[in-house]
Amino acid sequence: MFSFVMNGICLDNNSDLINNLKLIEDKMSDINTLATQFIQEKNLALFNQKIEITGFLYLQKPSSFAWHINTPLEQRIILKSNNVVQWDEDTNQVQKINLSSNPTFNIVMDQMKRWISGAYLSLVDEYIVEFKKSEFMELKFFPKDGTMAYKLIKNINIVFQEDEKYIESITINERNGDSTSFIFFETQINIVLDPIVWEVNPRDK
Repeated sequence: MFSFVMNGICLDNNSDLINNLKLIEDKMSDINTLATQFIQEKNLALFNQKIEITGFLYLQKPSSFAWHINTPLEQRIILKSNNVVQWDEDTNQVQKINLSSNPTFNIVMDQMKRWISGAYLSLVDEYIVEFKKSEFMELKFFPKDGTMAYKLIKNINIVFQEDEKYIESITINERNGDSTSFIFFETQINIVLDPIVWEVNPRDK
């Protein structure tokens, strides 16, 4: 059963939830390209430590994503259709991964694509979903018992920007006490992306 939450009041209403998710998907379906800066904060419960990562995220529908990580270690992760190309400044090596031959990595990348692109209706079979709209629109996903995510993830919280055109933050709370937050800002929608965004090459030494 799904939970529909409006102004802090929880209602068991599957049709209301589905309608709201469809409205969100319809609005985000207008996004064909996207460029945004992000800050990723990883909190490690065991060590009482926080790691901060900064960079840029690029999206081009139907199936291209690029993560350009600038700090603390420069890295590029490019996803196009069923292939991932990655590079980091530490090894200065370009690695290519075919997702069809790596099921675990494929699941991780598929989940990330759905969170970022707004394909939330496809998640209702795997998650209990709460919808909340007060100052900002918010979605909270709780993995259902028996799913792969249930073993690792406690919940995922998505907060939308004030104009509701895109996501402001994604927070993943893990069962071991760790958490990861992505904060997006200076988001540009439906712009022409420079082809260099999709290039991954070793650096000259």
